Amino acid sequence: MGKIGIDIRKIKDYGIGTYIENLIGQFSRLDSENQYILFCRPQDMESLPQLGENFHPVVDRSANYSLREHFSLSRKAKRLKLELYFSPHYVLPLLTPCRAIVTIHDVIHLLFPENLPHKGAYYYARFMISRALAKAEKVVAVSHHSRADIQRLFPRYASPIEVIYNGIDPHFFRQPDEDELLRAKERFQTDYPFILFVGNLKPHKNLTNLLKAFALLRGRRERGLKLVIAGGERDKSSPISETIDRLSLGAEVRFLGYVNKEELCCLYHLAELFAFPSFYEGFGLPPLEAMACGTPVLASNLSSLPEVLGDAALMVDPHQVEEIAEGIQQLMENRPLREELIRRGAQQAKRYSWEESARRYLALFAQILAK
Repeated sequence: MGKIGIDIRKIKDYGIGTYIENLIGQFSRLDSENQYILFCRPQDMESLPQLGENFHPVVDRSANYSLREHFSLSRKAKRLKLELYFSPHYVLPLLTPCRAIVTIHDVIHLLFPENLPHKGAYYYARFMISRALAKAEKVVAVSHHSRADIQRLFPRYASPIEVIYNGIDPHFFRQPDEDELLRAKERFQTDYPFILFVGNLKPHKNLTNLLKAFALLRGRRERGLKLVIAGGERDKSSPISETIDRLSLGAEVRFLGYVNKEELCCLYHLAELFAFPSFYEGFGLPPLEAMACGTPVLASNLSSLPEVLGDAALMVDPHQVEEIAEGIQQLMENRPLREELIRRGAQQAKRYSWEESARRYLALFAQILAK
């Protein structure tokens, strides 16, 4: 039995929050022996999933990516006599007093530095990733593609990186009943055919090209089809908003902001198709969630997506607006193709389990604690 600390302060973030919430939920279900210290924010206490008696929340108010978090978390880890520290993203506190495991989901900050707020953020990310590779007992990547990117950018660190895939919340394999679907339609006012995108609105998600492809489609088919975007709040001065205004798409594009997983499951089921033409993903969970819900998927042929989605999605070049538009049109009109991708998608989604992911992490914990 050991004492393990986990930084869960990003549990409300859209992507990594899903990752943290599902892993600690599975740790609680599978492990009643180790003691877990969960470093969280005060506002996270009420939203934590039901956890076992061996899980102990400890409030830490330091901001992410701040100097304060390095001292605050390290001090708490030392005071609590942790034997293992698990960081679910690339920041490992500078004074961590025990062995550590770090998950590096991607190197997006280094590949797309133009999206960062300032140059200092790029150098901070590079330093912290290199330090994690040098100091952590074990580093985990979420896909083979992500691992290859890490090794390419940091060739001096030759130690092996473990690949542990993300899972899919079992909720997405459940068929919502008619009342749930009707409530979702009423709540989001989606009584029309729509294409769905789920994710943040950062430039690498390639929403600008998706909007341009959608504008092309609008000229080819009857009116009524809309584009629904869940997961990010629209900035009126962003390139996305400028594109919407320039293409006169204001009435045909909906931004829903954050939606919970129950609502999201309904949106997947209600959508005509799911479009995800991202330039870069370390893993890419939303298209798998869509597949689990029986929704045909169009996705980018770049980064980790071909690895994770296999032959269960219609792959397109995300740089080619015409190709995105043609792919969407195929999925709207080609019934045999839709049905085949739905069938393949259901099988592909079953390959990814948070229970299996958690078991792999627990095996690493045990391996390190036994040394």
